[in-house]
Amino acid sequence: MKFTDDVKRNFASSWEKSVMESVRLLTYITTRTPHKIIDTISLNNARQMVILFSGPFAEINRNIQENIDQFKEIQNTVDKIIIQFTQFLKQNAIAVFNDAYVEYLDYIIHLEREKANTSKNYNKKVLDGLEEVKRNMMKR
Repeated sequence: MKFTDDVKRNFASSWEKSVMESVRLLTYITTRTPHKIIDTISLNNARQMVILFSGPFAEINRNIQENIDQFKEIQNTVDKIIIQFTQFLKQNAIAVFNDAYVEYLDYIIHLEREKANTSKNYNKKVLDGLEEVKRNMMKR
């Protein structure tokens, strides 16, 4: 296969450009400081720890959720017992029975609202839970 002089010059120019860029790349690589191997090892160790602890953390979260569910069941049981006891006292008390539980809940809710107004990190779930208990008491 025969090439014209223009094509040969183009090939030669391309070859020279490739050589210059290869030399420039190798020069750049040799002037770089090597990275610290300890950084890579530390990163790998951190990754291994994340993988290692992901199982136990998931188990801890599961246990917390189970405890929350159990406490909610206990709270429902206590609420039912309070209602039954209040009804029993209203029906069977010799003296006049004054149900102070709702009043006490109002007092606690008032205190929690004050905490909510004064604290930036207040957990609103506490106040919401107390208000829900009061609503449930009023329904029954």
